[in-house]
Amino acid sequence: MADADFTFPHPLVLFELLSNIRTGLRNECWPWTGSIHRDGHGQYDGLPAHRMVYQALYGPLPDDVVVRHTCDNSPCCNPAHLITGSHADNVADRVERDRSAKGEQNGRAKLTEEQAKEIIASPHAHAYVAMQYNVTRDTVKKIRSGKLWKHLERPPKQAA
Repeated sequence: MADADFTFPHPLVLFELLSNIRTGLRNECWPWTGSIHRDGHGQYDGLPAHRMVYQALYGPLPDDVVVRHTCDNSPCCNPAHLITGSHADNVADRVERDRSAKGEQNGRAKLTEEQAKEIIASPHAHAYVAMQYNVTRDTVKKIRSGKLWKHLERPPKQAA
C-alpha cells in the first residue's frame, strides 16, 4: 500500500518543495532549508522532505519502505544520496556507520562516561558500587561485562 498522505505533487507544490532545497554539485549534499523536524530531517507539510523528493521523482512508496541517506546527513534532499530500504536496513546503516547514540548521548543514560569508567575500574563488589552510584546491582554487572557502555575499554580478564 502506498503512503496514504502522498499524491503526486501539483507543479506548484513541486516548485515549492524544490525551492526549499539548496542545490549544488551532484556529489554534494543538498540541504533542506525549510522547516526541520526535531530528528534533523527536513519537513514539508508534516512529511519528511527527503521522502517527498524521492516520491516526486520515482512515485509513491509502500508504507514499510523508508528513504535512507547514503550521506548520513539528515536534512539532505539530493536524490543521488537517497536510497530505499526497510527500517532494519536503516538501523543497520546506523550501526555500521557508528552513528547510534551511546554513552551520555543515549537519552536513557543515568551515568556519565566518567562514572561508567569508575564502575569498570572499581575493585568493590557490585552491590557496594551500585549503592555508590545509585543504580542497581544488575546495572553495575552489565557495565562491567560490556552489555552496557559497550564502547568503553575494559581490563583484560585474568586467568583463573
